[in-house]
Amino acid sequence: MISQIQINNFRNYNLCRINCNKQIVVLYGKNGSGKTNILEAISLFACGRGLRNAQYDSIINKNSSNNFWSVQICFGPHRMTSVYTKENNRGRRAFKIDDLTVKNPDIFAKDYYILWMTYETDRLFLHAPSNRRAFIDMLCYSIFQNHEKHIADYEQLSRERKKILAQYSYENLNSSDIKNNKWLDIVEKKLVDSGVEIIKNRMQIAEILDSEQISYEGFPSFTNNMSGPIEDFIKNNKTEDCLDKKIKDFYSDNLKQSREKDFFTKSTSIGPNKSDWHVHHCGKNISASLCSAGEQKITLIAIFLSFMMYKLNNDTRTMIILLDDVITHLDKSHQESLFEIIKNITRTNTKIQVWLSGVNKTIFDSFCDDKLGTSFIDIENTHAECSIIHNNQP
Repeated sequence: MISQIQINNFRNYNLCRINCNKQIVVLYGKNGSGKTNILEAISLFACGRGLRNAQYDSIINKNSSNNFWSVQICFGPHRMTSVYTKENNRGRRAFKIDDLTVKNPDIFAKDYYILWMTYETDRLFLHAPSNRRAFIDMLCYSIFQNHEKHIADYEQLSRERKKILAQYSYENLNSSDIKNNKWLDIVEKKLVDSGVEIIKNRMQIAEILDSEQISYEGFPSFTNNMSGPIEDFIKNNKTEDCLDKKIKDFYSDNLKQSREKDFFTKSTSIGPNKSDWHVHHCGKNISASLCSAGEQKITLIAIFLSFMMYKLNNDTRTMIILLDDVITHLDKSHQESLFEIIKNITRTNTKIQVWLSGVNKTIFDSFCDDKLGTSFIDIENTHAECSIIHNNQP
């Protein structure tokens, strides 16, 4: 598990060091004190850009003249450091394992993986589809080692396609040239290859969530699915021979036909960027998007817990769970149920470390049992287990 984290010039912190060699870590302090910033620092060792999906430039401490941030975590016998430096309007991120420079945090990923829920997911079912795709992609990262690369390749190829289309003008848009552009053909073929893998990974996550869900008292059962033109084509043709080729042909044909439209919209009309994730609340027999804020929250927690248990049963690596103020919109009984589930899981499985955050320590009184092994970290004040050397208020 993570035994120590140190962050430098990161968000509202100049320097913060926390010792946390317990299975449950509770961060508490008033709003704006920096709880989420610490959890975000940990999440940056996962694939993607962390739980806020932030640009790295925006993470640099605004009250500092320094042009970098760094995060160091100690896990097992190792120390891993991530440093981001900005010079001449260009940023560069580097990693070290102990004192050895490495290309990426793959060494961490060999033994650990990170999952999270934040208070911002409260209204996930009402947010834009991109937010729901980001949540599913976070689950994908923990299973499919190639998912992050496919996402990066897809985004880069989409930008390249837009640049090619932007070279046309209104006058020559209807010419045969745009339909027979070989450069576009090549880019779109690569785009299809990456896009199909992303879509298939997401659809597999949805299948896992449905088949592996666990019934917890107070938390609803659910069904879920990924939707979109390509997803619908896959579902409607899943018994066909040579399905992969037919999927790619369908995808390629639609991309080619949408070139003129995409010239005007400056977007990509079909692909994983147009997918959406839908969840159905079985108890009420309605879409989760129509449920109350509290019902949406407990449905999402049910989904998260089911995936968490699936991973514990099928992955030998240590799981790091980040729960940032997840008790918002939960009544007392659901808070107690969630905390009891966390306690039972950590009692019976040493391959998990859970980080929670909240405003008041009293919220987490049920974790005070010494047998649980819980670190309570007061973010606002120096603590026996938390040395906050300097804390700039935002």
